[in-house]
Amino acid sequence: MKRIHITYLKDLIGTIMKSPVPPSTDLVRLIPENKIFEVHPREDKFQENAPFCVINHTPVTPVMDGRRWQKLSSVEVSGVKNLRYLRRHFSQEFRYSLNFWFNDPTRDILSIGDFSGRADDSGIVDQSLIYIAKRKRFVTPQGVTVEVRPGKAALVSDPEEKKTLYKIYIEIVFKDGVFETELVPTLAGGTLEVESPIEVVVREL
Repeated sequence: MKRIHITYLKDLIGTIMKSPVPPSTDLVRLIPENKIFEVHPREDKFQENAPFCVINHTPVTPVMDGRRWQKLSSVEVSGVKNLRYLRRHFSQEFRYSLNFWFNDPTRDILSIGDFSGRADDSGIVDQSLIYIAKRKRFVTPQGVTVEVRPGKAALVSDPEEKKTLYKIYIEIVFKDGVFETELVPTLAGGTLEVESPIEVVVREL
């Protein structure tokens, strides 16, 4: 997992809204902030916590790269201008699954297919897709551009045995990697010292 991915996912979950009961003009968060988990609660706590969301992370296979991936703004080191590059040692695709758990999914998943900003128009998946569509990439504090795309989404329609809960999930993929900042000094802004020419005298014997 990468912390910046988790921050993105928690922000996404926080934007998913629903109509309150009883109805009013103000929408409410579908999942409270304290009901977003990075590990599943104990089974005997599922009913107590519902509705809640678990951010599930699947294994990552790093692929060797080694290329200069991105040019950053230059910096000055000891009076010498240095070009900065991000070298991507490995490319990685981080695949997360947002698992939403409910006692009753009917109020939370229905969609008319036309997002107006009202939660009663669109359910979890549509609101998530709209969020991703508006934030398909972002730049990390280190200057890395990360691309985001959706994966599979589905509703587990049969209640989980013992838990009697329903689950809807959506996969979200981050195209990222392992990067290192590389500095390349240039002559710009530096001082070039030229020595006086040396006179060579050749004598005939």
